[in-house]
Amino acid sequence: MDGPLQTQKTALERMNQIFDEREREFRLREDNFLKKQEVLSGKETALKRQMEELKSRQSENDAKHAALCAKEKEVRSEIKKLEGERSRLEEMKNQIEARKEQVLMDVSMLKEELRNEILKTERIREEYESKTALLDPDMAELLAARAGTGDSGMVIKEEHDAAIQAFESRIDGMEKELEALKSENEVLAQEKQRLLKQLFSVGKPDAEDRYGNRGAEPERSPAGREDAGEASEELTASVLYHYLTKNEGRAEVEKRHSGSAEQIFMKRNGLAYCFVFASPAYFDIRCKRKKDRYVKTAMEKFNNEQSGVKFAYDEAAGEVVATGYFTQEITASGLMDSVNSIVERCFNEEGLDEQ
Repeated sequence: MDGPLQTQKTALERMNQIFDEREREFRLREDNFLKKQEVLSGKETALKRQMEELKSRQSENDAKHAALCAKEKEVRSEIKKLEGERSRLEEMKNQIEARKEQVLMDVSMLKEELRNEILKTERIREEYESKTALLDPDMAELLAARAGTGDSGMVIKEEHDAAIQAFESRIDGMEKELEALKSENEVLAQEKQRLLKQLFSVGKPDAEDRYGNRGAEPERSPAGREDAGEASEELTASVLYHYLTKNEGRAEVEKRHSGSAEQIFMKRNGLAYCFVFASPAYFDIRCKRKKDRYVKTAMEKFNNEQSGVKFAYDEAAGEVVATGYFTQEITASGLMDSVNSIVERCFNEEGLDEQ
């Protein structure tokens, strides 16, 4: 009996060992599964975090894009508003100029009428005196007495004085109106320059905000270079480009078109020139300079001495800029003579040249 029982016992122990080993395998597999699940859970969490960050960045980018679109719309609106204001000022200026011409004509006519009235009065007085001289002494004394009481010739004098006073009053009124129109015209010119500066600042914040007050028209120069026919030809970008390419052979000349204005760029002897055919037309001359005490003093000196030219410093480009305005009635040679004169006076070795 012991034999079968022993065998059965051994079989049970073996079965238990098998079950224990299987249990260990299950636990190992379960541990491996949990570890893999933990790793996958970590990756899922990281992916979710990255997804949230991407969504946040997308939202920020959308907000920035919307802000930029709104800013662009605002800038366009401001430019349109400034251009409308500039057109309104131009129209007002034209009206004032027309009114000024009319007032000048009215004043001139009133002065001529006053001269006629004075001549007429002198003639009447002379006729009265000549007629009085022909009378006998008694009649002359009687007429003189009547004149002394405010009769006869005295009436003419009073009418004459009243007429002269009325004319002078009208002339004074016209002259005062003319002065007011001149003052208003000056204010409009200053306002126009302010609007132009704002327009440049809004449209080109990094490039054209540097321009200051409007300069005087450059003088016409005597003929000396190739300028045949210039006097009767309006100065345009094409005319100036043609002139520069023929007379400035060593310079780099380039014609560009930006917005509503044609531009001529030229590089010569270390200086950069830009001629902008806007309304009004202007030019600038640029040179690379370090902003030190010498340059500041020189710019202040030139701004005080050079009428019609504004000197400023472009911080972003590290350049001194001389800016002036010109009309398109000037010849190309006349314009370049004026520009070259500025270069001679201000950018030579006694001016803003390298020290």
